[in-house]
Amino acid sequence: MYGLASCVPSLVPKLVTVRIAPVETVLRPSRLVLAALFALVGLVWIGQGVGLIGGSVMTGSAFWAVVGAVLLVVAVVILVIERRRPAGG
Repeated sequence: MYGLASCVPSLVPKLVTVRIAPVETVLRPSRLVLAALFALVGLVWIGQGVGLIGGSVMTGSAFWAVVGAVLLVVAVVILVIERRRPAGG
């Protein structure tokens, strides 16, 4: 039995250690995608609110232009925060 136990470790393959990325690194691309989506929707709402994009109930309503501008500002704030954050987290 003692001889068999000394052989077993050589039969077991070496385990590979996997480094898991920090949560901040994983979330960074999703924040950038979210900011881009906010910017796109904000621009569309601004366009509808000022009447550049027609065919909607939102067309010509200043409310949607203001909401779109606020959403665009939120997108810029997210981008600025993510750009200032170090790449490692």
